[in-house]
Amino acid sequence: MQGLVVWPLALAVVTYVAYQILLKSARPEVNILGVLTVAYLAAFVAAGLLWLRFQELGANRLETRDIAIGVMLGLSIVGLEYGFVSAFRAGWPLNSAGAIVNVAVALLVVPIGYLFFAEQMSWVKGLGLAMCCGGLLLIAR
Repeated sequence: MQGLVVWPLALAVVTYVAYQILLKSARPEVNILGVLTVAYLAAFVAAGLLWLRFQELGANRLETRDIAIGVMLGLSIVGLEYGFVSAFRAGWPLNSAGAIVNVAVALLVVPIGYLFFAEQMSWVKGLGLAMCCGGLLLIAR
């Protein structure tokens, strides 16, 4: 971990907290798909402006594979958001739903990283996964 840049993770944490709070704050009677449409318009503008501003981040000519990944990413984001809103409207509390989803995701992505992306697995990560399982059981109670 020494020498790793921390600000991207801090940004992800802060914006994910805001994301959870905002999804939980949506009026129960509003059609959440309308809210998501507005959110995606804002995201489209913000991402487009950042893309224009930071041309040096990589190749700017999108190939078919890049477009397909973008489409699948968009669909996965809609599923994520719709899943959270549905969980909140079904009565799941803010302090449990996000934690349960994050722990479950960790339990899935660690082995995926190992099996498909040649990422390293260690006994420490295995212990962390075991602790995630225990935490998931405790949080879900």
